[in-house]
Amino acid sequence: MDSNFQSLLEHSPDMILTVDRDGRITYFNHGPMPGAEDLMGTTGFGYLKAEYREPCRELLRQACATGEARHVEVLDVFDIWWSCRVVPLGEAGQGAAAMIICSDVTERKRAEAALRGEQALLRKLLEIHEGDRRRLAHEIRDGLAQEMTGALLRLQGFREQVGRRADEAWRSFDEGLRILSAGIGRARQLAASVRPTALDELGIVTTLEDLIAHCQARGGQQIEFVCRGHLPRLAGPLEHALFRIVEESLHNAWRHSQSSRILVEISSEAGQVRATVQDWGVGFDPATVTERFFGLQGVRERARLLGGSADIRSTPGQGTRVVVGLPLVPHVELAPSPPEAS
Repeated sequence: MDSNFQSLLEHSPDMILTVDRDGRITYFNHGPMPGAEDLMGTTGFGYLKAEYREPCRELLRQACATGEARHVEVLDVFDIWWSCRVVPLGEAGQGAAAMIICSDVTERKRAEAALRGEQALLRKLLEIHEGDRRRLAHEIRDGLAQEMTGALLRLQGFREQVGRRADEAWRSFDEGLRILSAGIGRARQLAASVRPTALDELGIVTTLEDLIAHCQARGGQQIEFVCRGHLPRLAGPLEHALFRIVEESLHNAWRHSQSSRILVEISSEAGQVRATVQDWGVGFDPATVTERFFGLQGVRERARLLGGSADIRSTPGQGTRVVVGLPLVPHVELAPSPPEAS
């Protein structure tokens, strides 16, 4: 082999080797891998993950038989991804050797896997949001809209009857007022279900105190709320996600745990905000329960979306503990826009 060509091969960033038709290595550029001389005379198939070995043997046989170059991406036993181009040496059907040029594409494959994971997460979040929109549309259509229609009919009846049957007309009027009042209350509930007003006005701590007070007013378990240290106002998306995570976890414990006591704890330290919801109730087996039923999937995905994590542990008869950690992003007050020039 020409010395300049050999020097070029051995200093190539790619791994380049030649093999016979059975895959035994006859040349290896030593530069990229110390100790490569130990591979001479052996086959490289043993360095591949088991599921890639036989397909690669078949691909090499096809390349030598047809004289056509082939391409494959494989994963080795060291978890390195290789993009390999198999180039036959010799005429079709007579090839007794092949050159294999291998490029390390591990970072690309990991980036692709991470992208697929994020796309899957995004799809799941969109499903959650779509479910929320469907429920909201159902509440408006079958609740609020029907109540407003009922109020409208009562008030129309009042207008038609007031001159002829005054007592009946005023009963319709009063019923219309009652329905309107109920509709206003429902509208406020729907608005709070989308985003509690207290979040924007008072922050996450006060909003969680209101949530816990509401649960306590409905009776049942004792709920203890602990806020450790000073928790600053957080960025809007972070406060909303944190509230929904605690709300879902608390409602799960309140509805299903049968525990006489529930603990909700929130704290911030080392650039992270941490929320814990714990009960000492019946618990469950995470391997057998449907996560979607208990809302665990939504808790984990909300945490992942904000770069955090959710640790959900439960044992039958020993209760459930949900711990969520999220990067702490403080609230930023936007400067008012300058007045427009007249």
